[in-house]
Amino acid sequence: MDKQYEKVAEAAMADLEGGMCWPVEWFKEDLPTESKDGSAMDMLIEKTINRSYHVPKMMDPYVKSQSQDVLEIPKPDTPAKMNILAFSDSMGYCKNLFANVPEGRISMKKVVENYHTLTQEDVKRLVTEPKKGWDMVIFAVGCDPPRSNSIDDVIEQNTVISRLYFWLAYEIQRSENARKIFCLVRGLFHEDTKTHMKAGLGITVCGTLFGMTNTLRQELEGVDLHFCDTEYFLHEESPLWVQIAAEAFRDSTFGMIDV
Repeated sequence: MDKQYEKVAEAAMADLEGGMCWPVEWFKEDLPTESKDGSAMDMLIEKTINRSYHVPKMMDPYVKSQSQDVLEIPKPDTPAKMNILAFSDSMGYCKNLFANVPEGRISMKKVVENYHTLTQEDVKRLVTEPKKGWDMVIFAVGCDPPRSNSIDDVIEQNTVISRLYFWLAYEIQRSENARKIFCLVRGLFHEDTKTHMKAGLGITVCGTLFGMTNTLRQELEGVDLHFCDTEYFLHEESPLWVQIAAEAFRDSTFGMIDV
């Protein structure tokens, strides 16, 4: 078996040589939760730079005394309030995200809950509804599990999720009526055995959304896309909700990375 795998791997590497791909590697990089005025990243940078100016007392004999002005980054302009279209899940992920949005960041929101019955025409109507467009579309239906862990139910739910995401992207491309897409899933990259045993095969139901999001970054050139994978089992009191909301509403990092 090992020899067969090595043979296949060597052939695959030869095909990839000189090309481009989407490598998946995760790095721990804690970012601050977003503030009301949108200055969280500015404050972090300011603090980091000022800390680098500090010379420990034990190093005084080796460092020439010099004064360094403390850096003060000007406060950013107040973030504009956003019009939000949300395709919500039934597990509370979208609800808890909205419950932790920084104060004063939403002007109008429309939440779609019964997504199973939507047609492409329904999606078109939702996308083109506001004349000024949507500032952000939140796609959280990937957090919903299938009816059971049977193969048929997993495939059925994945089909509903993937088709809806495709319709959404298609109508946004045609209408150019949205500026951001925030795709929220759960447990997609879990490697914990206990979580997989408890959740079962249904944990894979949103597996197509990561690749679709990467593809849409090529297709929707005027739209910023942010992909967020969180814990599969998350209680309502978890501090992660604030971090998830920050990923959606931190303008300076939106669409730059997957988390």
